Amino acid sequence: MAADLEYRVLPAEPLGPPSFTVEASPWGLSFLLMLAALIITIMIEPPADRAASIRLFFLLEIAAIILAALTYSAKKKVQIDAKKEEWMRQKIAEHGTKAAELTQRARQIMDSFYGGLRSLPKQLKEADNFLSKAEEEFHEKAYAPFWDNIEHAALGLGAFNANLTRLETGAESYRRLLKGELHNFPPLVIRSNEIPNPARETERLRQLVRMGQKNFEFATIWEHRKTQRVILEGFRTLGEAVNNLGLTIDDSFSRVTRTINENSDRQREEQVRLRKVFEETVIKWEERKRLYGE
Repeated sequence: MAADLEYRVLPAEPLGPPSFTVEASPWGLSFLLMLAALIITIMIEPPADRAASIRLFFLLEIAAIILAALTYSAKKKVQIDAKKEEWMRQKIAEHGTKAAELTQRARQIMDSFYGGLRSLPKQLKEADNFLSKAEEEFHEKAYAPFWDNIEHAALGLGAFNANLTRLETGAESYRRLLKGELHNFPPLVIRSNEIPNPARETERLRQLVRMGQKNFEFATIWEHRKTQRVILEGFRTLGEAVNNLGLTIDDSFSRVTRTINENSDRQREEQVRLRKVFEETVIKWEERKRLYGE
């Protein structure tokens, strides 16, 4: 079926139902049957024939007790079966809801991961454009525009670094979310060219900043701007960002690619194992839902 080809987490198999107690009591029915046996005895046998009446009475009483016990047992079984069925129906609904929530969360993480991955080249290209503009402004001795473009480039590289960190967090959340679940979600994988290496841009930033710092006019403006606060995760000022961004991004790049590749390897192994039982479990689960009227 087409639905079976969609990525999904299957509901967990409900455990065996607990022991149930019932409110059925054999005493009321037993009393009625024994009373009926007494009435029948009186009606069939003349009161004078006491010996025969007593024998008939005891036989009917025994039959009444046996009938009451059988009726009670049957009623008890019906009530217990009804409680087990209701319990199973509730568990199927609960497990189905949880599986649907896990499926939705896994899809959201996967979509966010690949969306972030696709945005990385654009972010790096934008930062590179600002660096090119900064280089032009330097040669034209446009002091303030030079540092404006340096700041924009640093913010762009900072956004690139934050995106890398989100990819790592997303890959780890995806792995933890699906761990131990029966599912057909694929591993989050990256090809060698999907995460652009930011080493060239971070080195250009370092060199341009160094050029500006070595020039008296540019350096004078830098002294006023380096303490400017920036909204950049992990850095308080523009100076901190410019001086340390390269090392931070290099570390994030190495860590992210390693984490994602390690998670992908583990998920591939898990996928091979799960593939053997996934379709089988889908059929069993659908049969169970039909059985309990879901």
